[in-house]
Amino acid sequence: MTRAGYAFYPSLVLCCLVIFPLEVRGDASTYEGKNIARIVFIPREQPLDPEELYRILPVKEHTRLRLEDVRAAIDRLYATGTYADIQVDAELSNGDVILRFITQNNWFIGRVAVEGRVKDPPNAGQLVNASRLELGELETEEKIQQGVKGIQQLFENNGFYQSQVQPRFNYDQRTTQVRVDFLVDSGHRATYTTPSVEGELKLPAEKVMSATGWKGWFGW
Repeated sequence: MTRAGYAFYPSLVLCCLVIFPLEVRGDASTYEGKNIARIVFIPREQPLDPEELYRILPVKEHTRLRLEDVRAAIDRLYATGTYADIQVDAELSNGDVILRFITQNNWFIGRVAVEGRVKDPPNAGQLVNASRLELGELETEEKIQQGVKGIQQLFENNGFYQSQVQPRFNYDQRTTQVRVDFLVDSGHRATYTTPSVEGELKLPAEKVMSATGWKGWFGW
């Protein structure tokens, strides 16, 4: 059973099982009233403690399956804010039912760091700030791309026009936090070549260049 609008990532589908929502399948009534032999979560490690999951779920092992309770279970799990997608699969086994809750987490920004080749300025702390990723906010592709562009823009502001920025992720299933490490290579800082003075000059070219304050470098 999947709620449209919550799935930020592709849903996992196990084709060998009979998949809810049962209202879509003609044999839905096959499961109504059957004894629930087991309730399994996939992946096994969940962001909520087993005691909390037991308290939240209206469906219990060794009770009769009611589809209304399955829908309520999905609603309650979504209400925790920790899940991006939930499916419930059912399998008949010796006349009983095995329920599998297949979940995908919402991930929240944890630690943000910058690693790699950086020529100061900017320093690593300034690059992290330029990503504009905030601790605890929901991790999305849009947010990560915002971070990459922010870092690249800061590099350009400091004369690095060929920088490389690659995000790397480390997910903690227990806390639903994701550590984001930006692997960077600032490249070479741009420099000016000697300018040329052209046209009809009333002053020597050397004096014109001197008047511009030309130093031959950016001045960092």
